[in-house]
Amino acid sequence: MPDAQCAANALDCRKEASMSTQKITILYERLSRDDELQGPSNSILNQQQLLQEYAERNGFEPYVHIYDDGYSGTVWNRPGWQKVLEEVDKDNVLCIIFKDLTRFGHVCQGGL
Repeated sequence: MPDAQCAANALDCRKEASMSTQKITILYERLSRDDELQGPSNSILNQQQLLQEYAERNGFEPYVHIYDDGYSGTVWNRPGWQKVLEEVDKDNVLCIIFKDLTRFGHVCQGGL
């Protein structure tokens, strides 16, 4: 669940939404094949339900679901993520909400 800082940012996000009703909130879900082994808690449907309840409870409407099923978080050319970027480029997006940052993606760290 979001911490106090995230909640403060959410309030700013909703305030901006009231000024521009044309923009949408994207609820983004991702499930990699490896996550399927962890059981239903990370399924696309469970993520959608969790994010939808959060969006409705906190006034992030209108919203749309965009997801990638079967894609690793280390791959950035996922079709759903590309759709998110297209909407951002068109300036249609107010907020993007994820279950947690692992649904967004993973950045490999390495030394030089």
